[in-house]
Amino acid sequence: MILGVGFDLCSVKRISKAIEHENFLTRVFSIDEINYCNSKKSGRFESYAACFAAREAFMKASGVSLAKLLGENFTLAHDNATKKPFIKLNDDELAKEFVNKKISVSISHENDLAGAIVIIEE
Repeated sequence: MILGVGFDLCSVKRISKAIEHENFLTRVFSIDEINYCNSKKSGRFESYAACFAAREAFMKASGVSLAKLLGENFTLAHDNATKKPFIKLNDDELAKEFVNKKISVSISHENDLAGAIVIIEE
């Protein structure tokens, strides 16, 4: 049974301007996300925007406040073999809430837009 669906679009330009401020970067994204996005060199801003869109989409699907999804509490990660994105909830309380739930995520980016959809199932 589907418990929630969330979708978000994010402006790559808006995120690229925001991450010029170091406190935004480290406050919003996990260390793993920062390392992954920075490894993308020319595509790093698109990757940051996709990570941000995934947070927003998860927030909409789950009802969890954005404040609980900042920094190390939430990571958009990628399977090493398939490159398929997945969500890691690093906060113990948050992880317990979703331990028996299936969380699916898909991301995409093109030009100045990045998008994400999250589906949470029982």
